[in-house]
Amino acid sequence: MTTPPEKTTIFVDASSLKKIACGLRFYRNNLEGLKLKAIHNYKMAYGTAFHKFLQNYYNGALAEDACIQIALDYFTPHATQLPEDAWHTGTHLRKSLESYAQTYPRGGDGIEVAKDTEGKPKTECKFALPFWNNTTHQIVLSGTIDLDGTYYGTPCLIDHKTTSSLPQFSKSFFEGYDMDIQTMFYTWIAKTFLGHADWPAILINGIFLKRPTQKAAKLEIFDGVNLERSGLITYTDEQMKRFEGWLMRKLEEIKGMITQTPQPEYSACKQSFGLCEYWKLCRASADLETDLKTMHYEKTSYNPLTFQD
Repeated sequence: MTTPPEKTTIFVDASSLKKIACGLRFYRNNLEGLKLKAIHNYKMAYGTAFHKFLQNYYNGALAEDACIQIALDYFTPHATQLPEDAWHTGTHLRKSLESYAQTYPRGGDGIEVAKDTEGKPKTECKFALPFWNNTTHQIVLSGTIDLDGTYYGTPCLIDHKTTSSLPQFSKSFFEGYDMDIQTMFYTWIAKTFLGHADWPAILINGIFLKRPTQKAAKLEIFDGVNLERSGLITYTDEQMKRFEGWLMRKLEEIKGMITQTPQPEYSACKQSFGLCEYWKLCRASADLETDLKTMHYEKTSYNPLTFQD
């Protein structure tokens, strides 16, 4: 008996849905699996280290010092490749984590972590939900929810955001998530698939990182991080109905990409030949496109569940 070939999985997550204004960009990212050749991203490693700290911190099983050490151990190999003027150092990370613990002591910051049926804390909750399939492909809705629980008694999903946005612009930073694809996607997933009785609220746990000032350093004060949280973001049934309609239309578009490669959507570009990581390919001839892919990109299977946030 012949074994049927393994189906190709198309992972659809909030990050890639933000690219779908240009179907070709989504296609190159999710179906073709193209990504720019690896460059050392110490800032991303710093953010991942902070997430590792927060996961262990809110799991509650380890002492604060142990949580900090896990983050430092992860970041240390990346800290050997920092530019000379970089301030994302191991010392900066340690002081930022200490500041977080001082500002938000466990059990006293309003966050209560929910537990699953096995009694495990719901932190870094990965989901992979089969949505559609045919004989050759399957679409899987996927992502990672940083923390599922309550905030001062209100059921909510908590999203940790490390950013270099200036703290004085925190209001506009948080407002950017009011009707964001990620927050609405996670809210929809939580009720539709993960057992929430209603649309859970969203809390953005903002971690605003910056270069410490010399003035503060002379006073032996660390001012390299500002900590602030959004208000609870909530959605009505009507808003979620509209989001679901949008999502279903986009999933239909993705099904169509299996048999027909989308055309470039230049109106989605923020500037001519700029910003999108695939701009080099859009107007290249077939031969030149092949060469550009070899020079600038590597091919892999897009799977957000293997990413380090």
